[in-house]
Amino acid sequence: MWFLNPALAIFGAAAVSIPIIIHLLNKRKFERVVWAAMRFLRVSVEQNQRRVQIEDILLLILRCLLLLLLGLALARPTIKSFGGGGWFGQAKVTAVLLLDNSYSMTARDGNKSRFDEAKQAAVQAIESLPTGSSVAVLFASDYVPTGPIPEPTFDLELAKNTIKEAKPSDRATDLYPAVRRALDALKDKRAGQREIYLITDAQALGWRKFNDIRNSLEEVRKDIHPNVVLVGAAQTRNVGISGLRLVSGPSVAGHPLHFEVQVTNYGLEDEKDVRVKLRVDGDPPSDEGTIDTLPKGASRSVPLWAKLKTEGGHSVTATIEADRLPADDVRTLAVRALPQVKVLVVENDPSRGRESDSFYLRGALLPVPRVDVESHYNKVTTIAATELDTTKLDQYDAVFLCNVPDFSEQTANAFADYLKRGGGLVIFPGEAVNKTAYNSLLLEKHQFLPAALGDSVGDAAKDDQFFSLQDKNFDHPIATLWNDAQAGTLNVHFFRKVDLKPTVDEKAAPEKTMAADGTEIGRPRTVLRYQDGSPAMMERTWGAGRVILFSSTANTAWNDLGARPHVFIPLLSRTLGSIVSRQDEGLNVKVGERFNWRAEGRMVGREALVYKPGTDTMNAAVADRREIGRAGNLPLLTFDETSTAGAYTVKVGGDEPVNFVFAAQPDADESRLDELANQQVDDLGKVADVTKWSGGTSLTDTLTKKRVGTEFWKYLALIALALATAETILAHRFSKAK
Repeated sequence: MWFLNPALAIFGAAAVSIPIIIHLLNKRKFERVVWAAMRFLRVSVEQNQRRVQIEDILLLILRCLLLLLLGLALARPTIKSFGGGGWFGQAKVTAVLLLDNSYSMTARDGNKSRFDEAKQAAVQAIESLPTGSSVAVLFASDYVPTGPIPEPTFDLELAKNTIKEAKPSDRATDLYPAVRRALDALKDKRAGQREIYLITDAQALGWRKFNDIRNSLEEVRKDIHPNVVLVGAAQTRNVGISGLRLVSGPSVAGHPLHFEVQVTNYGLEDEKDVRVKLRVDGDPPSDEGTIDTLPKGASRSVPLWAKLKTEGGHSVTATIEADRLPADDVRTLAVRALPQVKVLVVENDPSRGRESDSFYLRGALLPVPRVDVESHYNKVTTIAATELDTTKLDQYDAVFLCNVPDFSEQTANAFADYLKRGGGLVIFPGEAVNKTAYNSLLLEKHQFLPAALGDSVGDAAKDDQFFSLQDKNFDHPIATLWNDAQAGTLNVHFFRKVDLKPTVDEKAAPEKTMAADGTEIGRPRTVLRYQDGSPAMMERTWGAGRVILFSSTANTAWNDLGARPHVFIPLLSRTLGSIVSRQDEGLNVKVGERFNWRAEGRMVGREALVYKPGTDTMNAAVADRREIGRAGNLPLLTFDETSTAGAYTVKVGGDEPVNFVFAAQPDADESRLDELANQQVDDLGKVADVTKWSGGTSLTDTLTKKRVGTEFWKYLALIALALATAETILAHRFSKAK
């Protein structure tokens, strides 16, 4: 048993002595008088004395019990739960409140979102704290949390107002960092009790590190008391946009671009007639499509088209009809529209006409009549291999090497600088290629190549013996077009090829590594395979650029690829598109990820205005201001506050102002409806107080009862009232003449 007002319990115990003292002080004293009838009274007194004594003792006991019970009732006795009170009331509490603000919390249960319920629960949790307590408020999602009140404050009204004004983010959920942060914040706090309040939904994704969370709470359960409040009812239906990408060639202004919108049914039943729309820069939809049936747990891709009217940055947005989780019904992609694409083609002897190494390649890059070549967006320049050393590569978006024998150390270094700045290098081998030079300079020294060049196999003179490409399961973005049967088949014959020998395992290798000079080198990936599983085309990112390696020639010396324009043209277009898009990959970041923009050296020190999604880009007062600085020798603009999904507009001032768009995209896994299993909830309940709260009950009363236990002062007061009534009745009865 515990007392919320223990001082009054002591007072009640001491008050028991009052009726005893009064009883002793009020004993009547008799004066002895001898008279004739005394002997008759003596007989009467002797007969009643024992009864009178019993009556007096009974009244004394009732009065003592009455005062004791009144004192105990005023002391508010409880059956203690986890730490009730001190000498002057409940013990003060130092608390950390973790409020889940991930986008699954925007799911609506009727008129209220889960986040609204969570805020209401958070306010009531603070109201349950005893007077003199302090609380810190942190937002919890998929990163080490910071918050509006990172250290405990005694201003509980400030904490409540801060929570009431809180907004949800578009981040995903990982609650473990938040729990660790809360435990660290309370570790050095020794005054009073220490408590954690984690207010979240039961989505399984947030509890992905369930065992780590449980173990962390179990380690401190003797010193810190954790409370977990779960809000929101289980959802059974949700359709969300899980992907949006540009899948056609380079994004050139004024030309139709092919986008692919992936829609996923996260619900427990099939969905019908899911309409998908695509719009550019907030304009009316440029295209739309409908998924007739979307089975539960399945994803479907919808091909849609759009045109970027002007050169520069644009936002392309896909939408579906809003449902109970509106955050995943919209997805935005930032796209930079180019005025043209400049391509450099390098071969041994461009003067050989149809026999040259690049004849079919140039035709596929410019698939229009000769009279329209000048107006085509691809601008192709062809040079001989001997001119490479004196050519400035930075003026080209991509460089194609067609059967180039070898190159100097100077050219290899120029390739490195070119790739670092976002260029693209495409290599077609041939009989003239010096494989040793390629492997030595481009693979071993610079690590450009995604694979080593091995032996040449096959006989180009035998048309009846050839290698065929895979016909299904295309997983690289360049090749996914051929997953659609309407795109045709890759019916190409390769009579001779170079064995591409990957130096690392694609699946086991890390996503990226760093060169000695800090250059980021991507993991090699296979774009196309032959039927026997060997690589036919591979790629890897290097710096801000991309290197693509084919296993056969660009002309028809080793294959008939150039004679099959229905394959060669889209393959080259998508290859060129992947190179150009690599330069713009930094324009699309995950929600919460830092955005980095490489500026020109002349821009260092300039102020950039960053407008978040939904803000007025004509009002500078609502923009976030950042200065372009340097990271090492690199001019860089950084922006960390990307917790909101959508398009961000950046305006850089100066004599030559620059405007562009970047986008933050949410984690599609946050749309999943899977919840904690009942067994997990039970296991969590062994190390924390778990409350499933829906807003229909008072969380303040629930948490107070859990902290101080079950109070039963009302029952003591009722018993005291009964004793007072009995004492009054008996006292009146006993006072009558005997």
